[in-house]
Amino acid sequence: MPGQILPGLIEPKTPEERAEREYHLKYMRAALDMGQLALETNETPVGCVLVWRDQIIAKGMNATNITRNGTRHAEFMALSALLSRKEKGDIEDMQSGADFDESTWGDVDPKDGHIFPYGQKLHPAPVVDRSIVNECILYVTVEPCVMCASLLRQLGIKKVYFGAVNDKFGGTGGVFRIHMNSKPVPRPTDRPYQNGYGPAPVEKTTKPRPGSSPREDDDGDGGNVEPGFPAEGGYLRDEAVSLLRRFYVQENGRAPQPRKKEGRAARLFAMEAEAQALKSSASEISDSVTAPQTPVESEAAKPSLAAAAVKEESA
Repeated sequence: MPGQILPGLIEPKTPEERAEREYHLKYMRAALDMGQLALETNETPVGCVLVWRDQIIAKGMNATNITRNGTRHAEFMALSALLSRKEKGDIEDMQSGADFDESTWGDVDPKDGHIFPYGQKLHPAPVVDRSIVNECILYVTVEPCVMCASLLRQLGIKKVYFGAVNDKFGGTGGVFRIHMNSKPVPRPTDRPYQNGYGPAPVEKTTKPRPGSSPREDDDGDGGNVEPGFPAEGGYLRDEAVSLLRRFYVQENGRAPQPRKKEGRAARLFAMEAEAQALKSSASEISDSVTAPQTPVESEAAKPSLAAAAVKEESA
């Protein structure tokens, strides 16, 4: 998302903005809890939650190591848990849009899911229809990759909020814009053979291709078949990156020649201590000023912390 402002990094200035921000942070903290659980189980620490009508109905975290399946990202695990069913007769009890009382929601045990704890279903209905995804908002600690962004688009997710930008494989602005519609591509008029009208003249078939036009902000990569979805990033970004850094300083005991990472761990401790000190200092300054004016952080002006975490791994 180079050159664009991440809404999650903008400090709210009005009570309404603060209330809205706190609403989103509540669910992002739940996603971070899943990321922490992933870290404790030796998975890449990315977590997410699906929210429907102000209720968390599914949780997910990476499960690529335990399943040895590269597609088992947090988003896949949450959606798989939500849309799965255990018994053949469950399909007859489908109530995805039903309203349940608080006691019913409280009786839900996520351990009943077949992929617990990597995917957790919290909706009380035995089976939910996939159309419920159209009303769901996803909170995920790291920007969805190209694969996950495509899945979310095909299922019709309502909106996505994420923490850190994915500079390597991001599908909602970090690299590609799968969540946005592509501009219509006009049918060629100088190549009738491709339109089914017979072979084209030689002089037209050898015509050089025009150069690529500059990319514009509203030019997406998601095609025009399914509708796109909005995405906002930057919510609890530093916390999400901290999880990634803690994962990458671990030694891989399964590697033929594990790298020694004592130096990385020490650097990580120093970096996190410095970041915490800066946050404490900023909080004290904010409390002492009547009307704080927090500058808007731009992703273009500030290097991505997610990229730094990956660089730590390759160092």
